[in-house]
Amino acid sequence: MRKVAILMLIAFGLTSMAQIGPTVSSAVIALERRNDLADAKRNIDNATAKLNETGTASIKPKDLAKYYYYNGKIHLEIYQSADQAIANLEPKALDIAAENLRKNLEYEKSINKKFFSEQAVADMFVVINLIQRRGEKAARNEQLEEAYRDFLLSYELGKSPGIDIIDTVMLYNAALMKFNAKDFREAINLFNQLLNLDYKGVQYFAYDNEQKKEVQFGSPKELQRNLRIRPDRFVNPREEGDIRPDLYIMLAVAYKSINDQENYTAILKKARTEYPNEERFIREELDSYIKTKQYDKAVENLRLSLQNEPNNKLFWFILGTIYHTELNDIKQAEEAYNKALEIDENYADVLYMKGLIYITQANDLVEQMNKLSFNETKKFEKLKNQQLDLFKQALPLFEKAYAINPNDKDTIKALREVYYKLGNSQKALEMDKLLQQQG
Repeated sequence: MRKVAILMLIAFGLTSMAQIGPTVSSAVIALERRNDLADAKRNIDNATAKLNETGTASIKPKDLAKYYYYNGKIHLEIYQSADQAIANLEPKALDIAAENLRKNLEYEKSINKKFFSEQAVADMFVVINLIQRRGEKAARNEQLEEAYRDFLLSYELGKSPGIDIIDTVMLYNAALMKFNAKDFREAINLFNQLLNLDYKGVQYFAYDNEQKKEVQFGSPKELQRNLRIRPDRFVNPREEGDIRPDLYIMLAVAYKSINDQENYTAILKKARTEYPNEERFIREELDSYIKTKQYDKAVENLRLSLQNEPNNKLFWFILGTIYHTELNDIKQAEEAYNKALEIDENYADVLYMKGLIYITQANDLVEQMNKLSFNETKKFEKLKNQQLDLFKQALPLFEKAYAINPNDKDTIKALREVYYKLGNSQKALEMDKLLQQQG
């Protein structure tokens, strides 16, 4: 009896093995001879159901490779069908195609055979392109999670055997979707993967005669492969740009958004080393120093930057502001403001801040005047005249700033005070009316 039972089990296994081959073959005949995608899908789905019951261990290698390939091929044809009824047979057709073509390539590599891998590679390139397009459409519609999944899927499929493309553009796009969705932890993970891959950000393009537009490739290898295989389709190749500064700034912002000060500081330092003249990094680093009240480091940062860009008026303005408002070094502040005005004499913000220096000095004299005794009239008059002289020095600066930017409330307030101090009540009232009109 035991021998009979064993023979029955063996027979059952052979029957299962015999069943999968003909079912897949029926699917292939329906696809390739009769162009009947509905019947091809029924047969391949039957094969899938049987495999789910029996597993793959008893399946002949060629039959299993054939199943994976044609399962992918059939679903790819369904997804691309112009017949909506056919396309509606499987809402997830493109994803099923991608999964099975990938399984075919991985399986044939694992057994060191090439039953269908050449066809699978060609179809996989089509699948990857379609997934990228789907991701781009989702991104345009601000469906960030869907776009992220497609860009990341495209990147992962590119690493399949026979494809062997590290498509950093798709990985970057996936990171961008997560960054825009404010999923900063996943964005950080993806951005760091790009840095570990030594992502340079150079972009590769060619004109696609079929799509009638320029398309982007993930690597020079992918570009050259397409130019070689389809020289009629892809023409006018070119390279462009370096978007690593964008990557660094987003990575820094992501770290800052999750309050990871250590990594935020480290990535800014790395970015500043590679791009010492990139204004965005300087501003971001300055913002960090100022928020943490590391004013000496902020000044050092600006001094180094100004060695490379001595005519950068913004850097001189920021330097002057730090000396003026944070370090109370009026002499250094005025020197920095004067440098900025040498570069741009109509720099309204600098004109205003330089005027404030005189206002502050004038107001400081009030304290000295209040300490004088009643009979120290000469000293009082001397200080009063000094104060008026400071207001007179401030006046043309504020007037020029106002002429350049007549809607700036701070400038109008400063003018109102100066006019009042200099005894010009009419002008002071005019400034007061302007402030009331602005609300």
